[in-house]
Amino acid sequence: MARINREREETEATAHEAGQMMLDIDRQHLDDFIKKKNQATYEEWISDLHPDNVQESGGIDHRFYVHDSDHRHMWNKMVDGIYRTKVEAKTSSSSSSAANAETVNNEREFV
Repeated sequence: MARINREREETEATAHEAGQMMLDIDRQHLDDFIKKKNQATYEEWISDLHPDNVQESGGIDHRFYVHDSDHRHMWNKMVDGIYRTKVEAKTSSSSSSAANAETVNNEREFV
């Protein structure tokens, strides 16, 4: 049983490390994207990073708007303190349009 627990822990650690590496790649992509396209929107970044998640309507998959979205948190952290649109969490029924993003007060905290 101890061997099984150890293998599970190793697998979980490897999965966590891989997830962190992907977030680092996404973070670098965002940094490069913002430098190239100073006035870009969240939806433009996601479309560039994950073109397979662009819907026929031009919007992006609703999962990029959920409260725990790493991409949304990354964007909001990157744009904090500069004039750019932050992205609020939305329910799947309200996230189908890129027009739903609102400019929010920089004092508001996104968790």
